[in-house]
Amino acid sequence: MPFHRFLCLVFVALGSILAVQHDPGREHTLATVLLAHPVLAYFASAALLVVLAFAPERAFRGAREGGSARRLLVATAAVGMVAGGAWLCHEIGDAYLGIAVLILGPVNALTLWGRAAGDAKPIALCSVLLVGASVLFGAELDDDDHGRPVSVLWGDEQTFAMLFAKEPPYIGPGGRLVPNLDVYMHSKDLPQGARLRTNSLGFRNVDEVPIEKDVGTVRLLSLGDSFSIGMQIGQNEFYGPRVERALSTLRSAPVEVVNAEISDPAYGLWYFQQHGHAYRPDVVLLGICANDMLQADDSFAIGDERRLFRLDENGRVHADPEAPRVDNHVRRYAELAYPRAAVRDPALAREPLDFGSAARRMRGKLLRFELLRAFAPNDARRHTTPRVMHSYAEKYEQEDGRKRYFDGVANLGAFAKDPPPVVDALYAKLFAILHALDGQVRASGGRLVVVLFPQRFQVHPEDWDVMRAVWNLDAADFDLDAPSERIRAGLAERGVAVCDLLPAFRAEAGGGTLFISGGDMHPNNAGHALAADETARFVDALLGD
Repeated sequence: MPFHRFLCLVFVALGSILAVQHDPGREHTLATVLLAHPVLAYFASAALLVVLAFAPERAFRGAREGGSARRLLVATAAVGMVAGGAWLCHEIGDAYLGIAVLILGPVNALTLWGRAAGDAKPIALCSVLLVGASVLFGAELDDDDHGRPVSVLWGDEQTFAMLFAKEPPYIGPGGRLVPNLDVYMHSKDLPQGARLRTNSLGFRNVDEVPIEKDVGTVRLLSLGDSFSIGMQIGQNEFYGPRVERALSTLRSAPVEVVNAEISDPAYGLWYFQQHGHAYRPDVVLLGICANDMLQADDSFAIGDERRLFRLDENGRVHADPEAPRVDNHVRRYAELAYPRAAVRDPALAREPLDFGSAARRMRGKLLRFELLRAFAPNDARRHTTPRVMHSYAEKYEQEDGRKRYFDGVANLGAFAKDPPPVVDALYAKLFAILHALDGQVRASGGRLVVVLFPQRFQVHPEDWDVMRAVWNLDAADFDLDAPSERIRAGLAERGVAVCDLLPAFRAEAGGGTLFISGGDMHPNNAGHALAADETARFVDALLGD
């Protein structure tokens, strides 16, 4: 028993050190609402273990002598401790605190059972568990290479300094990401999480970026949102670092890619005018996707409109902080819908929440520990079951069963052969922004390359089949090449270079999914690798000798 008590103190001390050193941030789960903060869940469980291990023998004499009723009560309490630890582990986002509470569940249960029954076997089993847990946690104290594995979500207040800011300065010098990050973000395809690091300005670069580039270096400035700056993709695996490595193999000069997260082309134009031009990039990569012209429509004005941003006659963008706020595009265009109603509930095609998903989440927490990372799965491409895509217009779609043309994700209005009239206005804004950005990039001595990221249902026919089946869509009403063709044609008239990734993605679609699982529209590791290779070849040809 003294050795067991010693092990209890060692584990509690290790867990307490990590808990105190770690800032888990704000949580929004049922567990933390009940317990106010995840650290309290750990210390409450740890305090219970100390009480159970060090309580005098007479405190358990009644349980041993109280007959079957008291033994049943003890057994029920032990089962509750195990179940409670598992539930709290699932609810607490942080890996360290979650696994510590998970371990304390059976440790407390075994300690209670052994002392109440006067049996040494549960205590011995508990000691073995504590030795293993102490080794696991002890190894983390020297884990300087990987940093503290905070569990965060892309786009929350822990990762983004701002979203669609309507007040100055609108965007930071390195983009929207919080500076000096070193965290692990949730990833559907990587249970161990995807590492996210930023430098002191907020660029998604590990190293600092001097204003003046080294002589002979080819500098690229990558502007984009979650597609090109790598939502749920690791620090060395997302688009920017991959472009840097791929282009370095094609050029004799050193290559540097600076990664700034921006929400859409309108904010991208403002960012380049305020910050990006100072870095004198040789090439500016602007990644755009299906929702970018809709997000730009929220903040960019033409004609008689009044929005946050507007161009002057010289192609300079000006901000109007007094401009009236407008509803976002999902609410503004909520009445624009496909005429036929769905024939089945779209929720049936979404990824279910089941025991398997809970187990994967717990496994993900375990794989963030240094001693267990060797068991993390690789990023090999997989064939996944197609799922209907998420929709931000779900509230409206549930009312009448009709797919909204502009749902913030699929945005089928851009693919409709007979599109809503507003589509022409959306493209007019997009082309005005890109033409102005191209002019500013050329004025700073560089070239703009607009990189078109495809939708998953443009690439994988099975995803389009699910979309059509769920929403009762007639394939004859849509042209899946329409957005790419219209953007290429519109920018060709203005002399803007376009790297369209759709053909390359389609050519590789048979080898497994190129997108994050669960119906997500973002590219996965394989998608980022393919996009980077295509971009590197395009830029190499653009730069010439």
